[in-house]
Amino acid sequence: MQDLLRAGINVIATVNVQHFESLYNIVEDMTGVKVKERMPDEIISQADQIVNIDLPAEDLLERLQAGKIYPKERVETTLANFFTSKNLTRLREMTLSETANILDRRNREGAEPESSIGGLGQVMVAISSRGPDPGRLLRKTARLVAQLNAQWYAVYVRTPSESPIKIDAAVQRQITETLEAAQKMGGLVISLKHENVAQALISFVKEYGITHVVLGRPARKSLRLFGRLLHDELMRELAGVDLVII
Repeated sequence: MQDLLRAGINVIATVNVQHFESLYNIVEDMTGVKVKERMPDEIISQADQIVNIDLPAEDLLERLQAGKIYPKERVETTLANFFTSKNLTRLREMTLSETANILDRRNREGAEPESSIGGLGQVMVAISSRGPDPGRLLRKTARLVAQLNAQWYAVYVRTPSESPIKIDAAVQRQITETLEAAQKMGGLVISLKHENVAQALISFVKEYGITHVVLGRPARKSLRLFGRLLHDELMRELAGVDLVII
């Protein structure tokens, strides 16, 4: 699609709300289905015009049963799994909410400087090599950022124990994939080198005027720094900054 736009060709496309990258975990928790086909939220935000095509769950089920969406041989399986009446109703509610959020952000961005409240802060998410579910952490951050109309940073602190000659290849691959995912979701990726993770994060927060810090909840041992929990250290040094533990 980006190639078409760069070539000066207008693009009209449709997308279902369950394919938004930042909603992946929410959709999975809600429906029990892992959606494999996903797209970066930034593609939606770049659209010149967004139209929500709303259809009651009952009408959509009728179209499915009539074979107007999937081949008839797939209808029974589809209705018994993802496209249940309950799931469709929830997805419809999610679509309405997302559309409202997008329009609200655009209104705020397009308002006159003297009347606009602007962004409500800057967000930093701390990326750890030992995080249990970095994808969920990034998506939660992206949802927070969307609500705040804020800019966000994905910050990874490389300590001496994770230098290129010491770090395990699998761990390095996970970090790289996590940072690439953050970039696709619209985050600015920052990689720092420091012996002390907490001090590196604190310095970054103060320098960049971060208002919200997002941390994952890894194993208890990995949270401790010199006898203190990482989030305790951040709270002690960053008065006035909101700390969100995922």
